[in-house]
Amino acid sequence: MSAFLLSLEGGGLSRLQVPETPTGASISTVTDRLYLTSESGFAEFAGAEQTTSYVWRSGERLYSKPVNFSAGIVDAVGKSTLRVFAGGLLRAMVPVDGYTTFRLPSGQPEYVWSVQLDGVAVVREIALGNGFAELKQNG
Repeated sequence: MSAFLLSLEGGGLSRLQVPETPTGASISTVTDRLYLTSESGFAEFAGAEQTTSYVWRSGERLYSKPVNFSAGIVDAVGKSTLRVFAGGLLRAMVPVDGYTTFRLPSGQPEYVWSVQLDGVAVVREIALGNGFAELKQNG
């Protein structure tokens, strides 16, 4: 059986020969490889030589009372840019390079918060809090 992988951005098509029908798939964030599982084992599909850039935006988080986050942490491997939105407006833009801690500028407390990442980093965690002590306690 053959499985096909289609890149919507580059328009490329890749073919992976697998012995039977795949039952699942997983991508290793460490090796950038795709693994297809089947009833008898798995097949490995090698990752790209070069990491593809992305833009990812979180859902909006609605709080019952307005909050004013003042600190953040991004645990990542690689480089990206984090944008923090409060009340739908850009509150901060933070360059990310590996494990990054940052302070947010003061502003009016808001009910709705979200973040956006663009770059090539593999991101393990993004956390916002009222201070680094709170982030350390919850981390």
